[in-house]
Amino acid sequence: MVNYRVEDLVSLLQALQGEGCQVLEETDDSAYGKFGWVIDLEGNKVELWHRQRGNETRPRSLRQSAAQPAAVADRFASKIGAI
Repeated sequence: MVNYRVEDLVSLLQALQGEGCQVLEETDDSAYGKFGWVIDLEGNKVELWHRQRGNETRPRSLRQSAAQPAAVADRFASKIGAI
């Protein structure tokens, strides 16, 4: 499953639903933030994540990813052959 960090989960889910996207009704509030899901055109579940500000209890891998987005993106792209 692909996960995207978003600024305003509720507004984005409403906008996607208004555009005719398949938005799952269930959302989840946890210590890590709020989560919602949509189904893409190929039937894949895509996760949308609104991180709670000031929450430093995230797993270490997420803290590193947030701190070094360019390095993470480059590593990911090289593994899938995009670079």
